[in-house]
Amino acid sequence: MQGEYIILTENDCSLDISLTQDGKQFLIDSYNTDIALSELNEDIFYELFEDIQCNSEYEYISDCSHFGHMSNAPIIHISEYDENGELIKHNKLWFYDYYAINNFVEVLYNKGNVIFTEQY
Repeated sequence: MQGEYIILTENDCSLDISLTQDGKQFLIDSYNTDIALSELNEDIFYELFEDIQCNSEYEYISDCSHFGHMSNAPIIHISEYDENGELIKHNKLWFYDYYAINNFVEVLYNKGNVIFTEQY
């Protein structure tokens, strides 16, 4: 699935998130190069992900404890909801393993891609 700023590629046990050229430029424009990369935060990912979230089943959540998980890892998931908007079940869920060690947006900016691991 390709959006304006990022490309999502599902693999066997992971989700590869890559920046498009527009995505890289968006991060450069949003965060002047004089600002330390450590100031990049996960909130900017909502902007990068917005068109994908609005036009697909993928949803980004910055903290999976929102769903009762015993972790604060950011996740991307495909889930089913009832007519009241209540979660029925996760069909697929990927999370960022190293959330306590580094900021995945910073990794995305520096490397051009980041890997989220599928949760079973």
